[in-house]
Amino acid sequence: MKKLFVVAFIVSGILVGAGVYADSDADWQFWNTYRIEGKLCNLLKVGLEEQFRFGDDMTDLAYQHTEIQTTWAIMKFFDLGLNYRHIYTLSGESWAEENRPMIDGTLKFKSKSFGVSDRNRFEYRVRKDKDEAWRYRNKITLSCVRLIEKNRIEPYIANEFYYDFDADSFNKNRIYAGAKIQLSKAVQGDLYYLLESTEKNDVWTDVHVLGLTFKFSFK
Repeated sequence: MKKLFVVAFIVSGILVGAGVYADSDADWQFWNTYRIEGKLCNLLKVGLEEQFRFGDDMTDLAYQHTEIQTTWAIMKFFDLGLNYRHIYTLSGESWAEENRPMIDGTLKFKSKSFGVSDRNRFEYRVRKDKDEAWRYRNKITLSCVRLIEKNRIEPYIANEFYYDFDADSFNKNRIYAGAKIQLSKAVQGDLYYLLESTEKNDVWTDVHVLGLTFKFSFK
């Protein structure tokens, strides 16, 4: 019962925070993600991710990606990731395809009570009928860990900015607030609110996102 109360409190806080910054003209979206990952050895982890994004106030499927992930624990405080993402984005009445190889370098620190991570991502975007382009993304996450009736709950906040080398500008930013909840030994849930701001032709547009991720881990 106590666990349900805490989860409800966290969810309410996320939604209230979203309402404070909500723009009546901005779109609301729902992002649903499923991730499976497992260790091949102590230093190497592989994963598969599927994500669906519903736009137009969460009514229509507007985006889908499949991602293959590999992560090497180079050092205790540094992970190296090599990933590939295949994307379909709704553009008008047709779907635009994109292939996106990515390299991640993540600095991290974690204790029993809190954690900090700094993910640096370089991605190469291959899109039909568009120029190929490089983009840099930096995501800093602050989290704390709490045990509620032996259940691990990890509230967090994060900020991620995008730098487009082709446009030579910082043209996107994401602010996150959420909580990860260990549902079982192998299953983790992640409920979050995300504010995404995108610049185009010197005009910034906001999108409000309610996200839900389920991660299944296997040794």
